[in-house]
Amino acid sequence: MKDNRDVVIVSAVRTPFGRFDGIAREIPSIDLGIAAICGGLGQV
Repeated sequence: MKDNRDVVIVSAVRTPFGRFDGIAREIPSIDLGIAAICGGLGQV
């Protein structure tokens, strides 16, 4: 059997965006990234 280790994208989500100093200013970028990753994995 061939060892296939290709990485593929199977889902996509995005974080909200807005103005600088807008409503999401209190949310750390790490937390936004975590939310996007969890959302993407939840769709698989």
